[in-house]
Amino acid sequence: MKTAVFTIICHNYTAQAKTLFQSLQEHEPDWDRFVLNLDQELNTPLISASEATCLTPKELSLPHPDLFFLQYSIIEASTAVKPWAVEHLFERGYEAVIYLDPDIKVYSPMEELHQALDHHDLILTPHSLRPYPDEQYPNECIIRLSGIFNLGFAAFSRSENARAALRWWQLKLLHNCRVALSEGVFVDQSWMDFAPHYFDAHSLIEPGYNVAYWNLHERRIDGDEPSGADVPRVNEKPLRFMHFSGYQPSNPRELSKHQTRFKWDDLSKEVRGLLEDYGDCLRKNGYEISSQIPPQKTGVEIKIPHFLWPTLFQPDFVNLWKGKNVSRTEFASVTIRYLTQADPDYKNLPLFLGRFYAARGDFQITFPVRDAGIRLNEFLIWFESRGRREGGFDKAFPVFGWWTRGLGIFTLAQMAMHRLLFAIGLD
Repeated sequence: MKTAVFTIICHNYTAQAKTLFQSLQEHEPDWDRFVLNLDQELNTPLISASEATCLTPKELSLPHPDLFFLQYSIIEASTAVKPWAVEHLFERGYEAVIYLDPDIKVYSPMEELHQALDHHDLILTPHSLRPYPDEQYPNECIIRLSGIFNLGFAAFSRSENARAALRWWQLKLLHNCRVALSEGVFVDQSWMDFAPHYFDAHSLIEPGYNVAYWNLHERRIDGDEPSGADVPRVNEKPLRFMHFSGYQPSNPRELSKHQTRFKWDDLSKEVRGLLEDYGDCLRKNGYEISSQIPPQKTGVEIKIPHFLWPTLFQPDFVNLWKGKNVSRTEFASVTIRYLTQADPDYKNLPLFLGRFYAARGDFQITFPVRDAGIRLNEFLIWFESRGRREGGFDKAFPVFGWWTRGLGIFTLAQMAMHRLLFAIGLD
């Protein structure tokens, strides 16, 4: 089966990617290796062609790529592009595509994965296979929020079902690859909770896959195989790959910055040895230099609520700036002007408030539309007292304007008071 494996990085993760590709070259040499680099500012590639083929976001079929990256942080953006990268590699003729996070190291051939790809279109690994023994971090509550499966690994076998899964995933990540745990959304990962019953995704229940801080409570790592092969064993099975999420060579005696369950002395000598070896690999691959390269900036200079981005992907807005060399500051200005024009559906509201109103069914009950429009005075007072913060609106979004004309002096005074309290952080 013609197979591609890829990871996604910015330049500051170059050492991790090099370590990953070196381990893949040793244990899965027949897989073609790719790296999708979201950074565009350095002309000199830090990963050689012999290590991996470099991809850029321009090669993917992203809708309005400039806008796509403006709506996300770098963490969100680097996970949001994943299904488009899988689709791109399918189009290049690969029958199987595997994604691995850059902070993974492979320790032996993935025999079980090879077999699974012959029978399944989509393969995932759960964070854990056994209950957590305590309420340390992470625990079941955290896993429920972040997602049952860890999307540092995902494997796809080309089929109509796999393509359908990618199209659905793309639809979700187009505007909703966000770190919003309170809303049940954690980047690309939490969406895949639906994959087993939507697309018959297969859970790879193998202790040697995706070993990490979130499952060490259930996985005992021992020394080499009885055969003498230089492969650690996990619950008496070969270690296939370990995920060093949150490990920092600058703090080498910490398993991960994302967990509280294990201190250094709690770890077995085998786990400590794996951590020390991984730190050495990163340093040999230039970690001290590459980790200091700041990632490319994403996002805009104002906070734009996520429910407004579909509006900004419409042609009438795109045409305002498409083909022009617009800075992030200029883009923010263009966006504010566009979103403060009259909403065509709610003519007594600016567009940003109209879209906010349309996104919330509870608003439509509390502030119903009458012949004269929405009960504007009550809605605007609520917006300035609670709605601006609840909706995630930057203070750059103005409420005072032509749509407030005709409001009584008492209403305007209430709005002004709440606006002042918001500005000084007391509301």
